[in-house]
Amino acid sequence: MDIDELSKQFTSIKELRQYCASQHHVINELNKKIIILEEEKKQLEELLSKSVPVIGDSSIEVYKEVSDEMTVCLTQIKILREKAIREELTYEEAKKLDIYVKTLISLRGWKKEKENPKDKLTEEELLAVLGEEEK
Repeated sequence: MDIDELSKQFTSIKELRQYCASQHHVINELNKKIIILEEEKKQLEELLSKSVPVIGDSSIEVYKEVSDEMTVCLTQIKILREKAIREELTYEEAKKLDIYVKTLISLRGWKKEKENPKDKLTEEELLAVLGEEEK
């Protein structure tokens, strides 16, 4: 809108000044809102950068010496470990972790320690064994 057209809309200088004052007020209010929103945005960005880790290529190690299956297990275990440090794992995440660990154990060929037959003895039998060992 041109200034000449604007001046034709108003019949007096007083009306024009009122219009200009109201426009000036609106502009000032909008500038204040912009400043507040920019500060809010900055605070939220800082909060986000501090609370949520960025998961990218740099945070996940590449396991070149192992199979793809083992790489998946190791990577997922690491991700779940980092999450467990920050917060409690959900039931589903705990189940996934259990599956990854069991898969990793089977891929690496680890075997459970053999059970000691003495672990299944009753108290009386343990006391008897202890008495025999003292002799």
